Amino acid sequence: MTAIELADAGVKVAILDQQALGREASWAGGGILAPLYPWLLPLSLHQLYQHSLQLYPQWVRRLIEETKIDPEYYACGMTVLQHGDAAVKLREWLHTTQLPYQWQGEKVYWPHVANICNPQLLKGLRQLISQHALLNVYERSQVLDMVPGRVLTADKVFHCDHIVIAAGAWSGVLAQRCGLNLDVFPVKGQMLLYERPDPPLLQIRMIDDHYLIPRKNGCVLAGSTLELESGFDQLPDVLAHNKLKKAAEQIHLPLVSAKIFAQWSGLRPGSSNTLPLIGPYPGQENLWVNTGHFRNGLCLAPGSARLLVQQMLGQSPAVISKDMIEVAPFMPTALMI
Repeated sequence: MTAIELADAGVKVAILDQQALGREASWAGGGILAPLYPWLLPLSLHQLYQHSLQLYPQWVRRLIEETKIDPEYYACGMTVLQHGDAAVKLREWLHTTQLPYQWQGEKVYWPHVANICNPQLLKGLRQLISQHALLNVYERSQVLDMVPGRVLTADKVFHCDHIVIAAGAWSGVLAQRCGLNLDVFPVKGQMLLYERPDPPLLQIRMIDDHYLIPRKNGCVLAGSTLELESGFDQLPDVLAHNKLKKAAEQIHLPLVSAKIFAQWSGLRPGSSNTLPLIGPYPGQENLWVNTGHFRNGLCLAPGSARLLVQQMLGQSPAVISKDMIEVAPFMPTALMI
């Protein structure tokens, strides 16, 4: 999205990916277009989410109109039940947000929350990129080094005016390879995909640390694990399968008789203070960062891309209602190792 925003502004962009484009955390996630557990996160993240929420319908329309690929935006709403300290924090957080909500007994219902089929979204973005005259993609091109004005891969040297690090969980490794430090590290997560249960699941349901996401086609995603010590291991395992299956079937009993189609894992880009890094890298000319979104990369993507591009082009930050997005909380200067 950052590359497309830059190209729309007339900038020629080369996208380098160490494997096939769009196959990492954004592909593997659940696609909920709301921050996970925002009552446990800094309030500045909520403001960025509000901006992304306003931008997403534009992206969906553009993909359908220009690529004929439907990202399957599904405004199904979300029901949340939390216990213990998390329930207390949830109630406190509700008083700080302007999002509409309803109490249904002990559960909170958010009617505005949607989900998107992230593989379809990425397929559409990939197609949009291929149609754009100012965008070129170089897949399976691992960056070996970068210095101001130049990026080196195994078989090519790219000369450029600006560099953006947006490598997800690999951003910290990439920075270190080039003699820099970024506080970004991998956090493994695993998910299950169920066939359509009978009766179907009609809303996103979140109970404590687990959630279910109904796709537009009726299939259900069950997520997710949170594995801090797995490094870059992406292999699914039986322990996670059994844990997710048990939780999913407790949340929605009809899943007991539904077939599990698939299990997979992905690596989220974590950061120490749970905020993404969006802005100029300190002390390096024309080096920019857009990474560290942890579990919220999909829902924050449009706002993050817009915020970074505005900084790169010297524009004022985006305005939400009467308020400007605060840039400072996301600046990489505050998150250096």
